[in-house]
Amino acid sequence: MPPLSANVIEDLSWLETQCSIRRLTDAAKWASEMLYYLPGEVEGAQIEQPTKLSKAVRMARNCMDCQEFDRAAFFLARDPEQNNLTVFLRFYARYLAGEKKRLDSMADVTDKRQTFENGAVHELHRDLEALEERRGMDGFLYYLYGLVLLSQNLRAEAKAAFENSVNAHPAFWPAWLEIAKLVETRYELRELRLPDHWLRPFFTADVHQRLQMLTTAIEQYQSLIDAGFGDIPYIIGQMAAARHGLQDLDLALDGFNKVHEMDPYRIEQMDVYSNALYVQNMRVELAALAHYFYDVNKFCPETCCIVGNYYSLRGEHERAALYFQRALKLDPKCAGAWTLVGHEFMELKNTSAACLAYHHALEIDKKDFRGWYGLGQMYDILRMPAYALYYYQQAHKCRPDDSRMIVALGDMYSKQGRYAEAQKCFWKAHTVGDIERTALVRLGKLFEKEQDNDQAASCYMKYLKQIEKQGQGMEDVNNQYNCYRFLAKYCLDKDKYDEAHHFAQLCLDYDSTKEDGKTFLKKVTLARNKPPSSTNAADGDQMQVDGGAPL
Repeated sequence: MPPLSANVIEDLSWLETQCSIRRLTDAAKWASEMLYYLPGEVEGAQIEQPTKLSKAVRMARNCMDCQEFDRAAFFLARDPEQNNLTVFLRFYARYLAGEKKRLDSMADVTDKRQTFENGAVHELHRDLEALEERRGMDGFLYYLYGLVLLSQNLRAEAKAAFENSVNAHPAFWPAWLEIAKLVETRYELRELRLPDHWLRPFFTADVHQRLQMLTTAIEQYQSLIDAGFGDIPYIIGQMAAARHGLQDLDLALDGFNKVHEMDPYRIEQMDVYSNALYVQNMRVELAALAHYFYDVNKFCPETCCIVGNYYSLRGEHERAALYFQRALKLDPKCAGAWTLVGHEFMELKNTSAACLAYHHALEIDKKDFRGWYGLGQMYDILRMPAYALYYYQQAHKCRPDDSRMIVALGDMYSKQGRYAEAQKCFWKAHTVGDIERTALVRLGKLFEKEQDNDQAASCYMKYLKQIEKQGQGMEDVNNQYNCYRFLAKYCLDKDKYDEAHHFAQLCLDYDSTKEDGKTFLKKVTLARNKPPSSTNAADGDQMQVDGGAPL
């Protein structure tokens, strides 16, 4: 990434103006935010000046602001000056009119399995295709052509149209973003025909984040900061979201807090912030965030997700599901909201609605592991391990180094009696960094089941050292005392009376293992008082607890 130059300011100014004229409001706001937070003024930058607009274009833009899209298209069709700007706005107004009617139809029905399509896209497809044949397309029209093709699920053709848009206007950020949504593998990323522009590092970082290559994405965003972009909320928020995905929750929360302090009314990515607060069980902070944004903008998808997380943390799953459904009425293409409402339906034992919600999430974003993982959990609860295994495998493909996916795979292999594969999964989950700290315990139980007590003891000792080093959590208590019980018996059987006495004493501190601890202590006392046997050859044995991998 080259040092920040005048071209950056000029391109962002151009992007802000052109997107504002064409009512691409999200892109215009992104460009404005970038310009506002860029450090200092860059000398030599030529600031884009607004284009002189016809009466019909000015009228149409105001109609579009009021969501009167058919009316806007009507005035634009009567404009005698049919240039690329007028044609884009007319076609875009028709596209938005079709989208509004589709969403209104979805809101009117109660059966969420019923689907609706944008009725304008087929005619728009023909019109734009004819315009392309006449070589009358500019970068903005190629972008709209891509949206139309994507609405018809023509992904390859849509990606080609977005590539043409970017190559015609390299500073046109919305087209970069649409390509990022369509890239499914890192190899596909290398095959793209894209210009060498300063926006390309932003694009590649976004792609890597969508492909769950989160460490790489964080490094790329950091390089952008080092290159002169400084503290921009968009970059800090993207890094915080990536760290949330890596379960580095302390740093994620620091990033989200910084963004919220810099721009208190910025709603983007605050729903991800609420997810992090939910995972950390920070009820007070989540309540404050929910109340704040509910007062600022209650009819916003992100706000509805924040409030839904708040009610979910309180255990009010019906109210949580209601708010996630509100978010989906406002933005049906929000994959995260579909996943969250699926979780709430699972809590409410409504498996059919949960299944439908997860499938909707995957239709929007097949790279989002949460939909696959949610379906796996659902079929696991329904005691259908073969189905659950398939969905966990898909989740694992999206997040190959996420220990939760690997542990889930191990559980399914274990339930199917495929113990060797389960053992490999649990050991891999431990080696990649077991987030939930259950892999070693599960691995030990498998070895117990196969009566390989030496390996089981090794796993349990490693687990106890792990929680001693990292600190004990509430979820560790049951596992910890079950380990003490097994190790007390194991050491007793190996005539390791000091170790057996130590673990038996620890068993006394927990109600479920107290009686076992007393029994082991009596056996240790009896064994110590027993006369030595000449046939006992185990006196020199040493318990192996620090060996290599148990596999």
